[in-house]
Amino acid sequence: MKGRVLHYIWSLMLFTLMLPGIIRTDQEGAANPLQEKLSEQTDLPTLIQLAYERNPRIESARTEWQAAVEKLPQITSLPDPMLMYGYFLRNVETRVGPQRHRLSFSQSFPYPGTLNAAGKVQIKQIEIQEKKYEQMVRDVIVDIKLSYYELAYLERAIQITWQNQEILDHIVEITSTSYVQDEATFTDLMKAQNQQAQLSYDLVLLRELKEIEQANIRALLNLPVDTPLGLPAPVPYAVMETSLDELSKRALEKRQEIQIAELMTQKAGEAIQLARMQNKPMFKLELMTIETGDALMLDTQDSGKDPWLISLGISMPLWGRKTAAGYVKQN
Repeated sequence: MKGRVLHYIWSLMLFTLMLPGIIRTDQEGAANPLQEKLSEQTDLPTLIQLAYERNPRIESARTEWQAAVEKLPQITSLPDPMLMYGYFLRNVETRVGPQRHRLSFSQSFPYPGTLNAAGKVQIKQIEIQEKKYEQMVRDVIVDIKLSYYELAYLERAIQITWQNQEILDHIVEITSTSYVQDEATFTDLMKAQNQQAQLSYDLVLLRELKEIEQANIRALLNLPVDTPLGLPAPVPYAVMETSLDELSKRALEKRQEIQIAELMTQKAGEAIQLARMQNKPMFKLELMTIETGDALMLDTQDSGKDPWLISLGISMPLWGRKTAAGYVKQN
């Protein structure tokens, strides 16, 4: 099991170091290079990298995964030993002298296999948190891509609408001149002006939608509302060569929701095994010494000799059903 523990710890470190660390604003006010690049041109790789580093949902999922990894050594370790000191308010007089102080050290030991079973349950929890982290990264990247492609579409639509409006302005000017010269009807002029007004409305609407998508991107990247965003990079056209059956097969194999459900089922099985181990007794080892003063009679044999005591204990799990039911319900 130690090998699997190291695997999850190294996996967490690998995810943490996968992308270059974000260069945050220092005391002199230096800006993040990625944000400066984003102000010049909005491209998808930069958006994804900033989202990985700054998105609160990803950071929360990463922290929960790390917390599950850090909890594993606590669960698989022995209970903390107990060191106790006792002072006799009234000395106990013995043949070898009065007993005045007592010092004891005790250690509890779960039933063999209990810690290993608890570790298996926590390992499944770590795997679940890892998949939830991957799921969150996936969902954020999907949101980023949707907003980016929508922003690229709106920017292109604004350019085309603006070009159409310039052409229509020229047409309205020609139609007005023709109407004055009785070469065009009033209906022709009204049609051109109505179309001109419609394009002006479309242009205002497209710009408002563009601001909304930029606000969505800033929210996903956890950026200030006044962070400038450059024009989106051209979106290359790519033909998807993967068939629908292949996509369905990949979804069943790689989709995190399915993997999480399978891991939760496995965790429930491990929790049942651990619940059964909770009905086993615990053992306790205690070592104690008592400080003893000198005897009243000087010639007493073993005068002032401190006694040492070693004791063994075992718990009695009389309420096994209650323990098992409560543990399964908790997990």
